[in-house]
Amino acid sequence: MKPGLELLERDGLREYVVLNVHGEKVKIEKALKDEEENMRKLEKQKVLRLDSLRTFIWFKSNSDVPMAVYRLMLYFGPPQGFGITGFCTVFRMRYKGYFFVVYDNFYSRSLDIELVYSIPTQEYSEELMEKKRKELKPVLEEFKEILEFLMNYPIEEKFEW
Repeated sequence: MKPGLELLERDGLREYVVLNVHGEKVKIEKALKDEEENMRKLEKQKVLRLDSLRTFIWFKSNSDVPMAVYRLMLYFGPPQGFGITGFCTVFRMRYKGYFFVVYDNFYSRSLDIELVYSIPTQEYSEELMEKKRKELKPVLEEFKEILEFLMNYPIEEKFEW
C-alpha cells in the first residue's frame, strides 16, 4: 500500500470508491455526462464562466496507457465516452464537490486530468480566476495522486463484485 492512501470501500456497481487519503475519508464518484453538458449550456447562455486546470500522468510506453484505463475500469466501470482522435476513453468523476474529466492520450503516453470549475459571469474577474486556480491546485494534485494509487495498486481480494 502506498503510504497515506488506502482503499476502504468500492461500490459493486462501480459508481464510487471511498479512500483514506492521509487520514481523511474521501469519496470519488462517477459523474454524469449531463453535468458537463449542463455546465457547457450555462456557459453558452453566459450564466457561467468555465475554466479548467490540467495535469498529466506520464507513462514510459504506449502499452502502459491501456493498462491504466483498464485499472480505472476495474474501479469505475466502462468509460463514459470516447473522445476525439487520440483521446480514446473519457471518465467523468466528482471529487470533493469538483468535476473532473479524465481521458487517455495514447499519442503522448499520458492520462490527462482536467478539473473543470465555474464562476458566475457577473462575478468574473481575472483576479478571482487566479485566486480560484491557486485554491484548486492542491485538489487537482491530490486527485492525481489518488488516480496514480488506483492504477498502481490492484484491487484487493476482500472487495468482491
